[in-house]
Amino acid sequence: MDVEKIVLPWTLFNPYYYVFTPKNTIPRTAFIFYPGGLVDPRSYAPPLHEIAAKGYLAILVSMPFDLAPFGPSRANRILPLYSDIERWAIGGHLVGGAYACKYAKDFTRKVKGVVIWASYPSKRFRLNDTDLKVVSIYATNNPNCNADEIDANKPFLPADTVYVEIKGGNHTQFGYYDTSPDPVQSGDGIAEISREDQQTQIIQATLDLLEKL
Repeated sequence: MDVEKIVLPWTLFNPYYYVFTPKNTIPRTAFIFYPGGLVDPRSYAPPLHEIAAKGYLAILVSMPFDLAPFGPSRANRILPLYSDIERWAIGGHLVGGAYACKYAKDFTRKVKGVVIWASYPSKRFRLNDTDLKVVSIYATNNPNCNADEIDANKPFLPADTVYVEIKGGNHTQFGYYDTSPDPVQSGDGIAEISREDQQTQIIQATLDLLEKL
């Protein structure tokens, strides 16, 4: 597995992204990921690493001030640099997931799939009028994005969206970020499954979507 941090001169704020490249294969499908709000993007390196290990190019984007609302179209700076990629998917966690939906809405012709981790699109970022493949992955012990919110926002996603419920999972375990001295981030629920178990389910659901593109 090759991991590369790439610095570009296109912004003064966090001008970099991480690329996870599979070995011994030329990837034709890529997944670009927007981190959760105020979360160090490296917190999502482990799942992106695993996704790349299955033969996909995985790109982890840094956001200005670690907030996707300040860089929703950053993918546009990255996609043209990888001419070998035939199929792109975009996704993200919570705020990053919502703004991945915004990108997919604004640039639907550039992506074929959307992967939402513990998130949903607002009415402004609705995707129900697109042909995009979408998977929505959420956890039962996550008050930051609960099942009622997922259900309430289903009209804003395509009718064939796949919903994956992670029983016993919480919000914090969608990444690997430090919440010390507390076991979880503020306002989160306590997980009833291990981080490894939750991550395995998240990664598999993401791979299932990528395989369909």
